[in-house]
Amino acid sequence: MGKIAGFFSRVPWPLRIIVAVGLLYLGLRIAVWSMVEELTDTASEIMDIEYGGSFFNWQGHFGVKDVTVTHYDGEGQASKTYAMDRVVIRPSSPFWLLRNSFFMPSKYMPDEIGVTLEGLRDTADTDDTPGNYTNLPYDAMGCTDYLLTRNQIRAMGLKELRRDVHVRIDRQSTQSVNVGYALETAGVGKLSLDTTVDMEWPVRTKNLIVELGEAPLRSASLTITDQGFVGVRNAACAKEHGMGANAFADYHMQEVRRRLAEENLSYGEAALQQYAAFAKEGQQLVIRSSGPANLTFGQFMGMNFLQKMQAFPLQIAASGANPSSMQVVWSGPGPNSRAAGGTAPVPAQANATPVQVVQTAAVELPKPGAEVAYQQAAALLGQHIEVSTRLGTQRRGILRAYLPQVLTLELDKEEGGFTLTVYSDDVAGIRYTPVAGVSN
Repeated sequence: MGKIAGFFSRVPWPLRIIVAVGLLYLGLRIAVWSMVEELTDTASEIMDIEYGGSFFNWQGHFGVKDVTVTHYDGEGQASKTYAMDRVVIRPSSPFWLLRNSFFMPSKYMPDEIGVTLEGLRDTADTDDTPGNYTNLPYDAMGCTDYLLTRNQIRAMGLKELRRDVHVRIDRQSTQSVNVGYALETAGVGKLSLDTTVDMEWPVRTKNLIVELGEAPLRSASLTITDQGFVGVRNAACAKEHGMGANAFADYHMQEVRRRLAEENLSYGEAALQQYAAFAKEGQQLVIRSSGPANLTFGQFMGMNFLQKMQAFPLQIAASGANPSSMQVVWSGPGPNSRAAGGTAPVPAQANATPVQVVQTAAVELPKPGAEVAYQQAAALLGQHIEVSTRLGTQRRGILRAYLPQVLTLELDKEEGGFTLTVYSDDVAGIRYTPVAGVSN
């Protein structure tokens, strides 16, 4: 050590700084590599993960790039593969990474942390695969019957369609925490769900999921942000119909009303007027809770879409408009609904209003292991299924509720045993996986 100290004492100061920065960089690279290896080893227990390398920057952000995630079915065959450009972890400050790299790692969550999956995509999808790539509601109405493809959106003039998924947790006080989730296609559209929960902070990292699930939910809001799609859509589809952009906005609303009537779904006329302003001008549409709900965060996240919308009194407002009340009412599938059949109630959670879900008449079940289209999944109510999602996960359980927009699973005990809601746009595939003793 004395020789090393003596050597450095003779080194000019500029060179000392260069050497110190180099050693710091090397130490951070090793620390990030170690953390990434630990995280991927844990995740590899349920999926295969490959990545091209790790990275960090001087803001304290780190992660992996060129990521591929593969899920396997019960027979060990690859079922779904997802790719991401990068997975970026963003702690609250660069000092968090320094402390956890060179000093005693903290047992507690940082006051703010975010994770972004950049460029998340299903490798089986093509540019002609329909989907909700804009993250905006009713984006295709008036242009095509159901969903737009990437090629159709590019033909409108929007070329870059990289979808990112953002998750963040940040402390508001020692008793309050914000939790946010967002889907964003930069330059096109963004959908953000933000919640505030009553929860003591700091919290140990290992206890986060349990304590968050049990935390009382104080408020929730859904923000729909147009980043360029609405104006481009209105102009392009208006041209196809030989009308002006304003006339197309009216036609779009006519098609939205038709779709709602088909589904026997109502938001209230005042809410539709707010959406009409958004569909014409873009900018933002915000739906927020306007009163309390006797719910925990875990209960709220376990609800299906309509139960969430009925859990609170709601207000809706387009940019620059005074808020209007919003009430979601679904009266069961209409005669021209995409889902046919009768109805059966879903048990209400907390103070949520009971919601009707699709229940089909007795039909012949598919062969075990067969793939089932989402639109035909109502026939599997009460049956055991496997759902692959576009986020790269596979969940197994009993299908308890089905709607054109969402389905609800009672997960197997091995998967946690809780109720999980999956939105239709997030479903990449459904397989019928019967289990002895489970039937309609």
